[in-house]
Amino acid sequence: MRYLAFFALLLLTSCAVADRPSSPTAGGAVFDVPALLGQDIDQVRSSLLGKTQGRADDPNARQYQSGPTEWTKIFARDTTTLLVSFNSQTRQVHDFFIRTAHGATADYTPLLQLANVRDNNRRVRIEPLKTQSSPVLYSGVRFSAK
Repeated sequence: MRYLAFFALLLLTSCAVADRPSSPTAGGAVFDVPALLGQDIDQVRSSLLGKTQGRADDPNARQYQSGPTEWTKIFARDTTTLLVSFNSQTRQVHDFFIRTAHGATADYTPLLQLANVRDNNRRVRIEPLKTQSSPVLYSGVRFSAK
């Protein structure tokens, strides 16, 4: 009986490790925001699902009729979250917002690295967003096409 419990635990542990998203290299990108620019939400979803933890849900018929046309999808990998804002009727992506589970940061440069964006990128508009609680801390960075 003890062997059976051991093998069950071993099987559960190995499945949990295999289902985890792969970790980026130290200082490397988790999401490739420049590659996602210009894609609609369906293309972004197909690019990111399977590599991230995310849901494939969309607004239902009632939400389409009475709800707002702006919608957000959330994709997570390791401790980094990418929020993608889009128009639910046209499927056009408006912007991307990246944040980490670590919370606010005084330096938003590591967030640029996680999004694979350089500060001088000509295609990407970069908007660091400060926290409401402290004007010297950033909660994340918003990216959109220029």
